Amino acid sequence: MRALPYTLALVVCWLGAPPANAEDSFLVNPAVDFGKLPGGIAAVKSVPVTNKTREPRRLLFESSDCGCTTGTQSVVIPPGETGHLEFRLATGAGGIRLEKKAVYRVAGTDERLRFTISAVTTAPLLAPETADLGKVSPGSQPQIEFRLTKDSGWELVSATGTCGITGQPAPEPSIEAGVVRVRLTVPAVSGRKPLATYSFRFKGSTEVVVTRQIMGEVVNPVFVETALFLGTVRRSHSLVAERKLDVRVDPASVKTVQLTDDDRKTGARLEIEPAAEASQRVTVRLYLPKDVPNGVRTYHARLVSAVVTGPGQTNADVKVPVSVLVLP
Repeated sequence: MRALPYTLALVVCWLGAPPANAEDSFLVNPAVDFGKLPGGIAAVKSVPVTNKTREPRRLLFESSDCGCTTGTQSVVIPPGETGHLEFRLATGAGGIRLEKKAVYRVAGTDERLRFTISAVTTAPLLAPETADLGKVSPGSQPQIEFRLTKDSGWELVSATGTCGITGQPAPEPSIEAGVVRVRLTVPAVSGRKPLATYSFRFKGSTEVVVTRQIMGEVVNPVFVETALFLGTVRRSHSLVAERKLDVRVDPASVKTVQLTDDDRKTGARLEIEPAAEASQRVTVRLYLPKDVPNGVRTYHARLVSAVVTGPGQTNADVKVPVSVLVLP
């Protein structure tokens, strides 16, 4: 009977001990309460962590039970000092209570720090939550409005955007009487595209970021193709590029107003005339200057045509990119 405790100890070692808790090594509140948060935002909360040991400790983010919850990936806390972990929580719909789990591991040990992250979601700060411009034409400048939730207790402090096609900064929105207005210039692409993504930063009980993606289906209201490639010309043969293209409008109504290149001036000339063999086709002819360099050249054609694609969208003035490959 006196050998029984030793036998039990062997059984425990054979089964393996559970991961150790790191609470004895750190001073930290494991309950991370974001309080009330608007739906559809990303909020960040900083949590102080004090190292009570005599050695520096590295905390590594190990896991969470939801992709909506992340934390600082790695932080080193010197002995006796306080570091900070930042938790990011993305909320969904309003009117629900969130409770998520996150785990940190102490590097080089089996110790774990376990956190419970909670919040109660309220109405979104910006409406609508989805922004779709529908059908838009290249070069047009549609406007979309977002409405700020009244008496929310949150203040809009900044708004930045990125163009979805080029990655360049998007136009700065205007804010007046609780309405955020964004005016974009539609790029020369085709199909359904994310035209811009905006991040709105609000300040209240904490700082939160509201993201809105603006979608649109880019359709050339005059040509079936959005960007016009006229083919290849050889300098030794001819400096005229010609191609027949299908149009959505009366071919006789399509006229060139202006043709420019990236330097805002060019010696090129663009002619458009109805094609005799088809009722919905035109012949596009580009005359290039003698000093045009070799390679791909893109010109910006401003056209007029009597066409309206939707309420409030008059596309009598359309910008179309016209490109050609110049070879020796």
